[in-house]
Amino acid sequence: MKGIMRDYNFYIKFFLIILLFIVLSSCDGITPTSPVINSFTADSTTIDEGESVNLSWSVTDATSVSISQGIGPVALSGSTSVSPAETTTFTLTATNSADSSTATVTITVNAVIVEQTLTIQPGPEEGKDSYVSSLTPAFNYSANEYLSIGQSTFSTLGVQRANYVFESYTLRSFLQFDLNALPSDSVVGSAVLKLYQTAPLETSSFMIGVHQISQDWEESTITWNNQPAYLTASESTVTVPAFVTGWLSWDVTSLVQGWVNGSIANHGIALQKDSMIMEFIHIDCYSSNHAGNSALRPKLVITYYVP
Repeated sequence: MKGIMRDYNFYIKFFLIILLFIVLSSCDGITPTSPVINSFTADSTTIDEGESVNLSWSVTDATSVSISQGIGPVALSGSTSVSPAETTTFTLTATNSADSSTATVTITVNAVIVEQTLTIQPGPEEGKDSYVSSLTPAFNYSANEYLSIGQSTFSTLGVQRANYVFESYTLRSFLQFDLNALPSDSVVGSAVLKLYQTAPLETSSFMIGVHQISQDWEESTITWNNQPAYLTASESTVTVPAFVTGWLSWDVTSLVQGWVNGSIANHGIALQKDSMIMEFIHIDCYSSNHAGNSALRPKLVITYYVP
């Protein structure tokens, strides 16, 4: 009986030793662990639209690795070139039998601004411009080939030889451009009104301002008596150079941007003498009716982009 008990105790001890070995072997650090993503980077996280960037990664303890955004399965380490069209986040996923790990890289893509230039230079049919004169306040000059701006004098000498006098009068021009060819969401970088001066002046102190018109008007009926109202403050001014003919340019960027986005009603612009000098002087510039050289008609040159 004692021998049987000794054998029984031996087997019990042997079983306990085997069980202890199993428990200890399960706690010795060789149990599978989560994958380790050592690195997942881009050589640049900000690019311009159309450019490429390299993604690089290194992973250990993984049985599979994949990258989102259509790249798919990849090796444990490597690199690949990507060219996202917009800001994009790439996710790397590493997997093994125990778990999975992830890491992300976001590439910010800056939209490339493509500027365009639109030149609006209408001819007689589509052009809308004219001038008015205080000397002939009921007369319409829309058929003329030129626009007059400034002040001048009229002598009655040719009418009555005795007691003749000089009478001063004012000349003012009005223009309006059709902007339908410009997208309504355009961002205007610059807008320049250009008029071609036909004859030189002997003074360099003559300043002409361009003003925003604030009400409707018709080319065929505009006169000094019914000319539209316009803002007192000028959008910009130009001092006419002495003894020079050629293009005069006014910056109307803010005004054109307002016309395009609808914050300002497009009634056109008025041009008048803005200098304080008392000199009686004026200039003539070609109108949209000018037949000699169509390239010298008034034009509006707009640089813009669509976001």
